[in-house]
Amino acid sequence: MINLGWKLGMVLRGKAAPHLLDTYAEERLQVIRQLEYRAEVPADLLGPGSALVHKLLTRSAPTLLDAHSLVDLCAELAGELIPDYWSSPLSAPARGPGRLQPGGSVPDVLHELVSPSRLNLLVTEDAGAAAASWGCLEQQLQPWRELLSVRLVTPVPGDEERFLRAFGGDQSLILVRPDSHVCFAGRQKALPRLVSWLNTWFPPGPDGSRLVPRRRTGWLHRV
Repeated sequence: MINLGWKLGMVLRGKAAPHLLDTYAEERLQVIRQLEYRAEVPADLLGPGSALVHKLLTRSAPTLLDAHSLVDLCAELAGELIPDYWSSPLSAPARGPGRLQPGGSVPDVLHELVSPSRLNLLVTEDAGAAAASWGCLEQQLQPWRELLSVRLVTPVPGDEERFLRAFGGDQSLILVRPDSHVCFAGRQKALPRLVSWLNTWFPPGPDGSRLVPRRRTGWLHRV
């Protein structure tokens, strides 16, 4: 529902190309296939075909498997969820410097930065260079000013290592969909590729007000 909702909303408002709606079926068919596979494998193993396998799974597996993993799997099956959209046409080629790559979902700690009605651009930059680089970003991304929510993200003391693993350091661009999945990742020098991606799915409208960056947000900052 969330997948279809944000795409339909943007197309109806004239903010996205109509073929954006085609990606709904492509992404959700992937979910259906994975859910079918996850449901069929246990059913086959627990069926009457092999008494030995059935005994091992029903008596030994519960003592060896992590209960949290089983709960997560049941939740995914019941909610028809999927942790990633790696093969989606909306996922740009994975070239980001950190673990946040197109198709994957952002960690829970970043969900508060993601607007459910806009594209969300996370820009990592040190304080000294932020002002200098923002002028270039503002100029290149001006046509999508009404579509983008921009955050400048920096590490807070003590969490530099996790910040580095996720973003790959400073001067990174991470574009996140309204449903919290990454669709583009790269260094700031990859800005032309980001503009090309935006032109494909969100053809720009007439010029208007300036882009305004949101408040600087510390990585893993506890409010």
